[in-house]
Amino acid sequence: MAQFRLQNVEDFYEIGELLGSGHFGQVRELRERTGGTCWAGKFVKLRRSVSSRLGMERKSVEHEVTILQSLQHVNIMALRDVFESRAEIVLVVELIRGGELFDFIAAKENVTENEAIDFLKQILKGADFMHSKQIAHFDLKPENIMLSDKNAEHPEIKIIDFGLAHRFDPGEEYKSLCGTPQYIAPEVINYEPLSVATDMWSIGVITYIL
Repeated sequence: MAQFRLQNVEDFYEIGELLGSGHFGQVRELRERTGGTCWAGKFVKLRRSVSSRLGMERKSVEHEVTILQSLQHVNIMALRDVFESRAEIVLVVELIRGGELFDFIAAKENVTENEAIDFLKQILKGADFMHSKQIAHFDLKPENIMLSDKNAEHPEIKIIDFGLAHRFDPGEEYKSLCGTPQYIAPEVINYEPLSVATDMWSIGVITYIL
């Protein structure tokens, strides 16, 4: 069960610069008022009614929070805190400054074999941990894989965006038309039962890109 704090995020964190924005809200840098550690705050606008197209449904945010709270791994974005008010939910997550793997590949043009192997090892370690918890990501792609520091000799990989992730119950048959077209497995297209192994097709596509 996802845990939300019915308190004001500004009582615990100083709100800093805008890091990004989208249809459902903004991402801002946060600094702990005690300790000074920096995090990223995802300010998610809540949908006010069933008919409204603005904002996200609370259950969708709760789903992602529940998944993230069960995944503590060096190659998965860490969730620190969750605050809720009437209008929005704020996810306090790990601040990842190195940008997307997609942008890293585009900027370098040619990723070395050693870099590719290092990235894939980390992606597989993160995926293996997820799968050991019976959680499938279902949207693995270079845009959802970030680097902690792109200038480091061995950049650390962080898997992000668990909005489409699913935790499998024993014996469950789960079907969904989920993911990004270029990366989805045949069983998704054919609307067949999915499993954690579905992520491996996406990792195969990432391997080809690298």
